[in-house]
Amino acid sequence: MPAQWGGTYEASVLDVLEQSATGRVLAYDPASGRTRIVGHGLSFANGIALGADGYTLFVNETGRYRLGKIDGRANGLDVQSGSPQATVLLDNLPGYPGNLMRGRDGRIWVGLFKPRNLAADNLADKPFFRKMLLRLRDRCCRLASPMDTSSLSMKKYDGLLPSEIGG
Repeated sequence: MPAQWGGTYEASVLDVLEQSATGRVLAYDPASGRTRIVGHGLSFANGIALGADGYTLFVNETGRYRLGKIDGRANGLDVQSGSPQATVLLDNLPGYPGNLMRGRDGRIWVGLFKPRNLAADNLADKPFFRKMLLRLRDRCCRLASPMDTSSLSMKKYDGLLPSEIGG
């Protein structure tokens, strides 16, 4: 619940750092008025594009620095299960992927909005410490606003990664 953690931004930071993988892909059928879960277990899914075949869904996971594809006909699929209906296409990207689009030529374009964070990467295999640091942070201070970059010393980073993956 984003409101419980201070808002959507704060909740997304928690999802990424804790690797809680609460992300889902939903499909809505306007004829029946029903919504179903196509896939779940995504770590901050922050971009989706429909493949040219009308069924393949390309989804990036900001929290896992990767791009995958899911069969849009799946129903309740755990994307971490190893099923052929959910495969990782690009793994270990050099930055945080955000948004996807399919170009006219069928290429899938992935935007990288920020380079990877060394501190977060070093905590990747230490879930207890990640959770403890986040809880301590909540007792001491709030997360900075996503627009407040005054305390950051970062170089400008623009990343756009074209992929030869068609769909």
